Amino acid sequence: MNFYEAWGFLAEHPKFNHLKNGVPDVLPGFMDNLDVSVVQIDPLTGDYARGPGGVTRVQLEAGPWATIPAHCFGAGHVPGTYDEARSHDERLYCDGATYEEAIVKMADLVLKYYGSYEE
Repeated sequence: MNFYEAWGFLAEHPKFNHLKNGVPDVLPGFMDNLDVSVVQIDPLTGDYARGPGGVTRVQLEAGPWATIPAHCFGAGHVPGTYDEARSHDERLYCDGATYEEAIVKMADLVLKYYGSYEE
């Protein structure tokens, strides 16, 4: 899968859609739930390391949206269409030398753990 295909796959995957009354809606939410970090690591140890010898990596975290249980709201809360919170699935954590490489890795992980919605 190339970057363009991976981006489309992630942007349209139902696992990242916002929930509407507890059911995945058509409103895509991948970008709303994607965390991106740019770090430098020591290529020998994998530890974070700034400065000379550090290698830049783009780290990604994401996960499906989750419904917030009704008991978490106050007595006067009127349930809305989208009562949800971001979640992160640690199985999807990945990194790459570039943003594009990391997105392709994440798409591969989503396919592995959540399957394809196109079949």
